[in-house]
Amino acid sequence: MPDEDNNNSLMGGDGITNLVLGLIGVLLLSRLIQKLPQILQEQFGGVSAYISNFASTSLYTALVVASVGFSAVCLAGAVYAAIRTSQIRGAQRRELKALTHQAISGEDTENERWQEVLSYAASDDEELWRLAVIEADVMLDDMLEAAGYPQEELGAKLRNVERSAFRTIDQAWEAHKLRNVIAHEGSSYNLTKREVQQAMEQYRQVFNEFGYI
Repeated sequence: MPDEDNNNSLMGGDGITNLVLGLIGVLLLSRLIQKLPQILQEQFGGVSAYISNFASTSLYTALVVASVGFSAVCLAGAVYAAIRTSQIRGAQRRELKALTHQAISGEDTENERWQEVLSYAASDDEELWRLAVIEADVMLDDMLEAAGYPQEELGAKLRNVERSAFRTIDQAWEAHKLRNVIAHEGSSYNLTKREVQQAMEQYRQVFNEFGYI
């Protein structure tokens, strides 16, 4: 019986010890859990910062590369557009000139008309000066119509011409304006020989550009 009591006492003591150790373990574990975020931050904070910094650096580098690439594409597009615009304008001008040549190929009719216009302009008769300007304007209208401009009035034809395909369009407009003044004001307009000579030179430049005379 004494041995049994002693064994029971020992077992009771061991139970209390185990209970105390268990409580201490629970307390330590609870404390560890409470400290876990701080421990992780202390242990891995540098790694996290490195990862964050690496991600930020990588994102910045990617944005720079993308920006440079986009700028290069835009620049290449602008250069291509400029080249294509130049090519298109050159083609339009060649087409206009080819159509004009086609309209008068193998004939001296237009040159004969032009020589007749010049003879009117060289006279001392003011009425013939008026006729010279009007006839030269008719020649300009015929030239543009032969080149594919179907508008009824010469002014409308000139407004539809691509300036890049018509280098002397300003001269054409200036000469045409004088023709309009003559047509609208008639004999009441005091036409000078200097104006006629200037208009003839303007028409000549236009016709020469397209090989019309």
